[in-house]
Amino acid sequence: MAQRPHILLLDPAPDRDGLAARLKGLGAECSVARGLHDAMVQSIIRNPVVIVADLSVPGGAGAECRRRLEALPHVRIPFVTLGPGQDLPGSADDAEVLERVRALLPEAAPAAGGGEPAGAPSSASAPPDLQVSEVMEPHADLSAGDDTVAGALERLRRAEADATLTVRASDGAFGEVMVRGGVPVHAVTTDGAEGDAALAVLAGWAGAEVRVGPPPRPETPVTMAPAAPEGPSPEDARRVTALLEELEALGVVRRTGP
Repeated sequence: MAQRPHILLLDPAPDRDGLAARLKGLGAECSVARGLHDAMVQSIIRNPVVIVADLSVPGGAGAECRRRLEALPHVRIPFVTLGPGQDLPGSADDAEVLERVRALLPEAAPAAGGGEPAGAPSSASAPPDLQVSEVMEPHADLSAGDDTVAGALERLRRAEADATLTVRASDGAFGEVMVRGGVPVHAVTTDGAEGDAALAVLAGWAGAEVRVGPPPRPETPVTMAPAAPEGPSPEDARRVTALLEELEALGVVRRTGP
């Protein structure tokens, strides 16, 4: 049985109590989130195909939710925003909202009261309990079921791989580390931490689920300080010393110090 797409309704105004039910009439599942924490958790866990955010509500979390989701390169959820200067004015009636949302639903979504959609669901309409890292094509040779953040990053470093590390805590918190050439370049959490601070948070989640996914997008920012270059290994140092001694014996170089 194919999964119906999910719509997330964020901070609906008091006079839009019936909007969630009308959105379900489009052939989708619909849940309501109130506040930033609720919005971020549901955005990651439910993987909605559209988020309807009412920015006309004082203290609404839609703008910040959108900013944080856009910082996660593998999370691409379209928004329909309501309020001054938004996609629709705050005074738009429910019918206008439904029309805007309908245009963003996957073509395979069933019509209201209709049968099941044809074909398999896309990654955008994955089951609500499907993780973002599962929607992504996994890096089969670099993933391990009992991974830690440190262990996964070490394997990526040795392989000089381009990949995205997804980390999910037991309480539903979520974050990603983007790696290029084996070097972490960007990290972010759904709580808004970025860069080295985000990596420290992710590494501190005991028992977190860690998965390795595809390379980061080209537009991924660089927010992490490059690691200090490592010095030569003892074996390399011995080879350099031996080479210098041979060159000195041949008169090619001359020692000027101890």
